[in-house]
Amino acid sequence: MGKIISAAGEVTFVTSGVRSRGSNLIIVGKMGIWDAEVYLSSGEMLRVFFNPRTLFALIRIPLFLIANLFRRKKTEHPAGSDQ
Repeated sequence: MGKIISAAGEVTFVTSGVRSRGSNLIIVGKMGIWDAEVYLSSGEMLRVFFNPRTLFALIRIPLFLIANLFRRKKTEHPAGSDQ
């Protein structure tokens, strides 16, 4: 679940799918109680996905997931237990 934060306040955004139409990427979901679609043009996608901050964030995702797996295994089988 994501969150949209603006001067008007905060509202949740739950993504239910992604599709394309023409040269647009469409993120489908619910914004609060309303059905919503976010349209990204090809120019916006290039600007968003190919900037250094986004690329760094995308690289960090698998590393974050791997670190969480190791943390979870440590808490399930703490050192000194007989398993």
